Amino acid sequence: MEEFAERGFKNAGMSRVLLDLGMSKSSFYHYFEDKADLYRQTIDYYLLPYFSDVVEFDFSSLTAEDFWSTLHAFFEMKSRMSVASVEMRMILMIITSLSQDPVEKEMSQKYLILCTQWIRDMIRQGQILGMVRTDLGDELLFAMVMGLSTSMDQWVVENTQNLSKAELVAVGEAAVDGYKRLLQPAT
Repeated sequence: MEEFAERGFKNAGMSRVLLDLGMSKSSFYHYFEDKADLYRQTIDYYLLPYFSDVVEFDFSSLTAEDFWSTLHAFFEMKSRMSVASVEMRMILMIITSLSQDPVEKEMSQKYLILCTQWIRDMIRQGQILGMVRTDLGDELLFAMVMGLSTSMDQWVVENTQNLSKAELVAVGEAAVDGYKRLLQPAT
């Protein structure tokens, strides 16, 4: 996995991947069809549990009183999950790298779709509750949130080696504050 995180899918060398795994070539092909299969299974192994509560998140249960505090708690939990293991940090580095490699893009696409839908649902429910501004179009609000998210993700990827787990969690908490400042109606 380190090989994928450092070099990306396309540039990851099979000999280094096998060395990281501690597997022989014949053992590898017993368990995986090819490098893409390993890549896909590795990402799914770590991200399916991470995204399970994203899929199950019920925006309709939120009220105006608990909208931002619930989102803050959710993001704090996600931040803590993100830094819980070196492997999880590497996987998140891989999927947030904004790679142009078609294989990498295809494999992270389903997670991007989940995130995109979650953000759109958050904006929609927040507007219904009066907690998200309505003076700007939904697409602009979405673009603003995605811009902030992409910038923060990229910054974390570039700086993750120099940050402690607590600092990485603080970045996640700052994201919620940033979303709130972007989205909250003017008072």
